[in-house]
Amino acid sequence: AKRGWRTLSLDKPVQFTGRITADEKGWTVDKAELNSSFIHGIAQGNLKSMKVSVDANLAAVMAEAGKFADMGKFAAEGTFNLDVAVEESAQSERNVTAAMSMKGLNVAGFTPLPVKLDYLTANIVAGIRTSAGGVSDIGPVVVNIISPVCSNNFSVTKIITGANPSDTVIEGWKTEGVLDLGRLVDLGRGMGVVAKDIECRGIMEVAGTAEV
Repeated sequence: AKRGWRTLSLDKPVQFTGRITADEKGWTVDKAELNSSFIHGIAQGNLKSMKVSVDANLAAVMAEAGKFADMGKFAAEGTFNLDVAVEESAQSERNVTAAMSMKGLNVAGFTPLPVKLDYLTANIVAGIRTSAGGVSDIGPVVVNIISPVCSNNFSVTKIITGANPSDTVIEGWKTEGVLDLGRLVDLGRGMGVVAKDIECRGIMEVAGTAEV
């Protein structure tokens, strides 16, 4: 690509390699890999057993984007990781696990004030059952989130899907966690959803159960 009189190129070319096969049982990704200076991803498996992993660097993304466009006041840094695994536990039953982490998030220019978050991790474990080509119910579901702003454990015994969203039934909903109100307000102020003159400090513990 060219910008003005300069020829522009990425620090590291985006490369994709992979092999996908298909037969009467369905398709299989033997191994697919994406590589560049700002993202790396790997996928392998099929709908019964699949693993996907993605790593990204926001500073590298912005550096490469800045070669092709004037980013002006926009800036971002931090790392992102996502790992997802799907395993068939029995016929028409699958277990899904996902782990996401973010470190050193610092974003400026996109919101009124810079948005900063030292770290965030989220882990999800869920069981999924299918019937007649669709999802019949999901559960149990366990979600764990840890960050300086909040730490929360959330679980659902079962989510029974219906023909319409209004027909969905949620059984055994439970949550418990801790919120740092000062950090929450600071984060909201940076995102522009909390007024600059609002101040709030303290720790709030949250717990609840419900059937929907």
